[in-house]
Amino acid sequence: MSWWRWHRDSLRGLTGRTGDLVGSSRSAPGSGIVAECEAFLTGHLVEHTRGATGFVSPWTWTNLLAHGTEDELRAAIAKPSRDRWEAARALLADDLLDLAGSPEDLREIQRTVLVPLELELASRSVTRSWEPQRWAGAVSAVLREVRRSRGAPDSGPRHHGTR
Repeated sequence: MSWWRWHRDSLRGLTGRTGDLVGSSRSAPGSGIVAECEAFLTGHLVEHTRGATGFVSPWTWTNLLAHGTEDELRAAIAKPSRDRWEAARALLADDLLDLAGSPEDLREIQRTVLVPLELELASRSVTRSWEPQRWAGAVSAVLREVRRSRGAPDSGPRHHGTR
């Protein structure tokens, strides 16, 4: 098990000063930069930001895709939502899991493709005004490139109950 995976998994069970579980989507107002950093590194920045400010910058929707575990991505897929952002993220999570095929490949795609994409989107002010369709198109284009580089057919998202 890699150091980061061990560290991330061990953080999920710790209790913070606010009484919330570290890694949970519940963050007390004013819990500070440490909670925000932890939310970022574990793929829960959307939930943290929604709880703290109500506004979620479009690039943050990439966070779960770039840092979430296979189980967390499956949970996003399994939870149908009328929210356009959540629905777009669920479709992309499904495509990502289909593309990866294994936990090792998932981590590799996250590390080499999605984390750099997340940082690029965060650094570009133009992305702040993006709608879900534009964001999903940008992420989907990157996943299509990965699929092509692996010689896999460009099939797009599939809806599987289990893998």
